[in-house]
Amino acid sequence: MGREDLERGRVESATTVGSGQTDVERRNMELMQTLDDAWNAQDLAIAAQKLTVVAIQEMRRPERDAVVARLGDHHVQDWGFTTLKQGADDTLVLFRKSVWSKVREVHFVIPLQPGLDDRNQIGVLLAHKATGREVWVYSVHFAAGDSAAAATARAEAAKRTVQSIQAEAADKKQPFVLAGDFNATSEEVVGDVLRKSDLMKYTRNVADLVVNNGCKTFNGRAGSAGLQACYGGVASHIDQVWVVKAGMQVLRYQVTATVQTSRSSDHNPLTTILKMP
Repeated sequence: MGREDLERGRVESATTVGSGQTDVERRNMELMQTLDDAWNAQDLAIAAQKLTVVAIQEMRRPERDAVVARLGDHHVQDWGFTTLKQGADDTLVLFRKSVWSKVREVHFVIPLQPGLDDRNQIGVLLAHKATGREVWVYSVHFAAGDSAAAATARAEAAKRTVQSIQAEAADKKQPFVLAGDFNATSEEVVGDVLRKSDLMKYTRNVADLVVNNGCKTFNGRAGSAGLQACYGGVASHIDQVWVVKAGMQVLRYQVTATVQTSRSSDHNPLTTILKMP
């Protein structure tokens, strides 16, 4: 069926100080400009790389609707999306409606760090229109923080994710892609849980080509142009893509770290180009 792309990303805001307006006007103008820049960075990244499936974390309805609208208005692309069940839910999957159709979706709850309520995560079964082949795509966002409680929450979240993938995809012999902000590297307990499942492989380790391996996926500097956290070597990636262990070929694994992406988010987008089994 050829190559299909998946990118994870997020939209967050940051502000810069203007001049010549009242404080309220200035803040409103700053916010509108910042959000416009962020949405523009998202739709440009998606359209420029000719992506057809996008797994996103930390995006809610207003941001989702703005990105989808821009993809239609500026790039003449019609995108579908998964549902957000509750107001705090922030994981979703976008898909090109000309390429994919949504068969069904599942939601499952994971714990987050102390102070935040549990949230739904998303998995969606997509059918490739040209070939009829189906693939599950999961988008997850695990607990943040260095505390023992956060680490425990991440481990439990990984176990629940594996349980959903086992029931929905693996037991039915269907391929899957798991993408997310795990707030931990693949060498930590989350990676241990995913590997122990024996269902999946980490795309960074098996890709035919790795691009910008020295750039961190978490730059921590949203709104700071020119600070992309590309320090060389093998950078830490807390944002990851895992795929079904058998059959799925990973043609390319790439971190995109530019002035534009660092302005729109404190995470650099991660793209994998996959060939379906």
